[in-house]
Amino acid sequence: MFRYNLTKAQFLWQILLFILVFIGAISIKTPDLHSIDELAIYMSAHNLTHHQTLNIPQLGFALWGLRPGESVVQLNQSGQLFTKKSPIMIAVLWPLLAIGTKLTSYTSLEIALLVGPILLASTSVLLFAAACHAKFKRSVSFTQAVLFAFCSLALPYSQTIFGELIAMFAIAMMLWAIARFGWARPYTYLYVGIACAFMLGVNLAYGIVSGAFVLIATYIHIQDPNYVGGQHGAILKFLLSKVSIFAVPLLIFTLMLGLYNWVRFGSVLETGYQLSESQEGFSNPLWWGIIGLWISPARGILFYNPTIILSLLGGWRLYKQPQTKYLSLLCASCVIAVSCVFAMWWQWWGGYGWGPRFLLPLIPIFSFAMLPFIDQVFHRPGIELFKNWRFYLLLSMAMFSFWVQFAGTRINFNQVELLLAEQFPGPDAETRPLLYHHDPQLVLMWRQSPILWHWKLIQQGESQFTPIDPTDASQSAIMQLTQEWRPGDTILHLGSHDGQMLYENNYLFPVFGLPINIDSADSVANQLFINGLADADRVWIVSQFPFGSPVNWYEQKLWQAGWGSVTQIQDPKWTITLLAKPPNEEIEADWQPVSVSFGPIDLTGYRVTCTVNQQFVELQWHLRSQTDTDWTLFAHQLQNDVLIAQQDRFPWNGHRTTSTWAVDEPIYEQFAFETPQDTLSQCATTQFAIGWYDWRDQQRLSAKNRNTPLANNQFVIRTINE
Repeated sequence: MFRYNLTKAQFLWQILLFILVFIGAISIKTPDLHSIDELAIYMSAHNLTHHQTLNIPQLGFALWGLRPGESVVQLNQSGQLFTKKSPIMIAVLWPLLAIGTKLTSYTSLEIALLVGPILLASTSVLLFAAACHAKFKRSVSFTQAVLFAFCSLALPYSQTIFGELIAMFAIAMMLWAIARFGWARPYTYLYVGIACAFMLGVNLAYGIVSGAFVLIATYIHIQDPNYVGGQHGAILKFLLSKVSIFAVPLLIFTLMLGLYNWVRFGSVLETGYQLSESQEGFSNPLWWGIIGLWISPARGILFYNPTIILSLLGGWRLYKQPQTKYLSLLCASCVIAVSCVFAMWWQWWGGYGWGPRFLLPLIPIFSFAMLPFIDQVFHRPGIELFKNWRFYLLLSMAMFSFWVQFAGTRINFNQVELLLAEQFPGPDAETRPLLYHHDPQLVLMWRQSPILWHWKLIQQGESQFTPIDPTDASQSAIMQLTQEWRPGDTILHLGSHDGQMLYENNYLFPVFGLPINIDSADSVANQLFINGLADADRVWIVSQFPFGSPVNWYEQKLWQAGWGSVTQIQDPKWTITLLAKPPNEEIEADWQPVSVSFGPIDLTGYRVTCTVNQQFVELQWHLRSQTDTDWTLFAHQLQNDVLIAQQDRFPWNGHRTTSTWAVDEPIYEQFAFETPQDTLSQCATTQFAIGWYDWRDQQRLSAKNRNTPLANNQFVIRTINE
């Protein structure tokens, strides 16, 4: 009874719709991700594609949050880091990024951000097809699909790679399958089972949709068996046949999810989520969550998806039509079930986002429900289009909803969330009930709605469509790092996911994201730090803090462990230090005792170890008398008295300036100078000029070797191991 033959014209209409929506979504594609949740999903797919691992050490800093549940990553027993987020989105991105490796003119991130437009366009086509199969005219079906694509919450989220996009597509697949095959044929249960498996892959809480489908299908077979070609009392046969078909995709997915959990955490039951009171679980008052998700200016779907008014007007007619009666019951059941489940979730608002992210999968249902209303607009017998009040309501709701979605696409929602966090901070993280991530009063303050904030920023000329300029001076340090990086290097990135150029370079691996403002004795932070050093010959330390900042205790520990500086890079945004691992004890040169003075500072020993491509200089210093000046140490590499390389810096790159030295305390300094691999035989002719100066006036400290003044106030190490 739901038969609809796909004609050539119908196929062309679907192709046209896909192209239209895809081009529209591509035109608003942003240059970057919006949230740490997306970054965790993207990095998992990126590392799997380019490095054959799901481990995402880049996001180590994300282990720390106000609450354990706010972390998007989890450590396993071996110290590897994995995301807790959607495995199905990672599975979708993986082949897409693999294809992208052949498109050298596009970055991995640019390829990944195509998934939103693809899913939006595909969902639109499914909704169009479902409406046609439900015997709505082509014009009505096409209008519904266009409203879904451009006048609903789906449009802003097409700029993201949130897993809810796949759940949205899955709901549309469910609607299409039922409209196409009805409730009697096995194909329906197979396709709906696949759709429900997709939703489980996004979030296990969407499993409530599976329960709603089985209940409605069971109700139909009991209440109206003739409708599905069955017989009274044949419920057992129904359960054994059609429900078992429905369960096959779910079973396959469950097995795959267990394998995925085992790979990540060594247990088929471990997902990374730790359900606990007020931390991560279903602890929110139901009534408060319903208000927030549906009618609040902060997150209410009535504000963020105004065309839902048309859905409410059309939903009753959908129920009254015999061919869609039970489908409308399923739609209503899914809306109620999903709303209630996520209303009780501890973060019912879905973190930083645009509107009620957890209700995004319901948008196809709302779009399908408005079909009878749209039909009354265009095909109301005896009423001209422009004399039909429904036409003006449809037009006004579409324009209003597009106005809302335009605001969501133009401004990065994180920007508004941060502004609201500054002006309306929530109570103390440990004492407040989790009613909202800002002041809970903000939920009902329509004057502070993020929609209005977005429009304020638009009026100020703000936009999220400005891409990163690789020639920007604030990116020059990162560019130099990418040029000088070599296999065997490790990158330690401190405290932020604001490092797009680091993450996008396919060959820069591993990158370890380390936390900041964490005590240096923190066991987890130290474990991540040690993991980063495991196989490293050289370490790049990337941060947005000045050299010598106490926040960067990681670098200080490397100095204490004898690592030597190779170079320091700085631009308006980044500071980068490259350190080299000290030589193995088996090949270390012997210490050479000397007695060279530089003002109040004595050089008492040195050694230079020459390897195939590196000369490692170690110096031992003592302070004879206290100094208030922070002197700059220089080490110049000479070849036949010609300067070929130099390093000028504070001791330990600013972590142990001379004003902090104690008298007679031994201080060790290390320099690593890179040399071409074919110059090992020339190491004996290499010289190093050592000295100190005041960076303010460039005046060098007077240098003496056993009371004999030294030329140019520098001590020259003339031969290796002399």
